[in-house]
Amino acid sequence: MSSTADGQSHTMTRQEEFEASHIAAREIAPGDYLDPSVKLRVHAAKMIGNDFVVAHKLRGSKSPGVSTYKPDETVRVWRKK
Repeated sequence: MSSTADGQSHTMTRQEEFEASHIAAREIAPGDYLDPSVKLRVHAAKMIGNDFVVAHKLRGSKSPGVSTYKPDETVRVWRKK
């Protein structure tokens, strides 16, 4: 909990705990989030052939997902501050 300029206390929301950054796809790491709601979490990432494959899971969902990027493609990710 932090205090604001007017002296009132403020609890950080989940989105405020993370900051967005643009990185090359090959720099994506487990623990990164791929959406601004910080619900789509990266669980694994590796090069397969000429593509960078990222396994992710939506918080609250049982089914995993996979995204494929070119290694030099710019991707926006959210990481803890």
